[in-house]
Amino acid sequence: ALTGRLSQVARYLERHEALLPVRIAWLAWKAIDRLSGGDVLALARARDRALERLYQHGLRPDVDLPSFLRGLGLSDSRQLRLLCDRIGALHQRVAEWIHEPPAYPAARTRQYVKLLFAYAMARIGDTAHSQALMDEARAAFGHRDTVHWWLCEAFQFRVREAMSGQPSRGRLSRELLDGLESMDRIERYKVDRLRQNSRILEPSERIDPYRNWRRYADDFMREVALLVDVVDRDELQSRIDRLFARIEPASESTGREAMLLTRALELAPRLGETFATGLFDRVVPLLNRGVEAAAGESALERALFVAAHFDLHERVELFMARIHGLLERQQPDQALESLERMLAECFRGLRKLGMRDEIGRLLSRVSALAHAARPAAEHGHVSLRLLLLAAGGWLFFGQRHDAIGALEEVRPSLLRGPWKPAERTELARAYLGALGFAPAEFALPRIEALFAPGPPNADGGQEPCLPPVHDNLTTTSHFSLFQLKIVEALVLAIVGEQFAVNSESRRWLDEDEFLVRRRIHRDVRAALEPTEKR
Repeated sequence: ALTGRLSQVARYLERHEALLPVRIAWLAWKAIDRLSGGDVLALARARDRALERLYQHGLRPDVDLPSFLRGLGLSDSRQLRLLCDRIGALHQRVAEWIHEPPAYPAARTRQYVKLLFAYAMARIGDTAHSQALMDEARAAFGHRDTVHWWLCEAFQFRVREAMSGQPSRGRLSRELLDGLESMDRIERYKVDRLRQNSRILEPSERIDPYRNWRRYADDFMREVALLVDVVDRDELQSRIDRLFARIEPASESTGREAMLLTRALELAPRLGETFATGLFDRVVPLLNRGVEAAAGESALERALFVAAHFDLHERVELFMARIHGLLERQQPDQALESLERMLAECFRGLRKLGMRDEIGRLLSRVSALAHAARPAAEHGHVSLRLLLLAAGGWLFFGQRHDAIGALEEVRPSLLRGPWKPAERTELARAYLGALGFAPAEFALPRIEALFAPGPPNADGGQEPCLPPVHDNLTTTSHFSLFQLKIVEALVLAIVGEQFAVNSESRRWLDEDEFLVRRRIHRDVRAALEPTEKR
């Protein structure tokens, strides 16, 4: 009876597979493939949807984690209550640390801090406190200012996701995104600047707030920048193919090709393995032609992640060899900023894809590079961020002794170093990001200490340990971007995906995601073998 209704069952499964654990959904598609006598096309399409789901959402603790591991974390109500109290107290300290200049009466940085802590409270299940903070912020924003209204709605969207136990990894709602299209250009820019710098608002997409302002050299560069706005997959692939066809085989085209290749690799998980493989063939020749360092590093990092995403081991080994070669040739006087960004993305991708040996090798190289770069004072803050990147990796592996040494080495410089506001902001984010890999009992005291009362000031009060950071950007009329970047890093350190479950559960999810990916790829390859032999 079931074999006669397979087409109906397949349609029903496709509509509702997102409600199932990834492993169960895949096993169901495997069963349909077997009962149908081998529907390879349907299985390949199911693979693409499963991989895109893992790319966008990963494994979800509430759906994919066994109950015996879900129950290990903050199951004790007393522990949870103590954590809520500590986060509430931390919110008060952070609110006192925030500085809103009188010259900008419309600025509402403290209200955005409330929304960030509302997200934190929602993540740990304190919905009442979370809702109260949202209500306070919404009342303070009102409805007259378009920037405040839109951003408040966007944060509330993410907070409600957290309240319902959903991971904040997909796109914002269609209604919110459509609302951006009718926004004034200056207002849109201010909104996009915060989206660009917020992993809570935009956890998976890279927002370019300048794309509607840049003077592009020609239509080609504009079309590349706007690819991210294309929703239809067939249209997206067609546009990318047409753009590659327009590239001239000359050295002057290297920068254009690097820009297009990086953007196409960012979008490749939406378009499938065959499309991605065609892009990989362009990466090494591009690097061999001597593309500008930052552009090459960006393309290489994306290529590594996408190759691992599709379980293409030979490609992963090739790209990792290029990265190790890049690190060996790196000199302290070279640009470390783009390298630090590339390595941070590499660590994130390798960890999610279960590539622990490669993480270990990178950790050793990053630590050595960070210490080698220290004598160059102009790169001091970047070398410290590289060291913090290694500290996060050590904490992920449970090597707390090495991590503590790195954190203690960086802390005095973070608090008292002669950094510019932007430099101190990025150093604080890196410090908090490293602590995000640690258990709560290790991370919270160190985070609280950053905002604890420090030495007396001239007015007889006490300054917080972390000096306040100020900016004078276009966005300062509505919020301090530097301050919000630090506060969001703090929130993600204590309730981000590392903290969402205990360390045993987090490690299980990371390793199991790798196993699920490997099973999916193995099953599809096995199904394709008889077809290829015909």
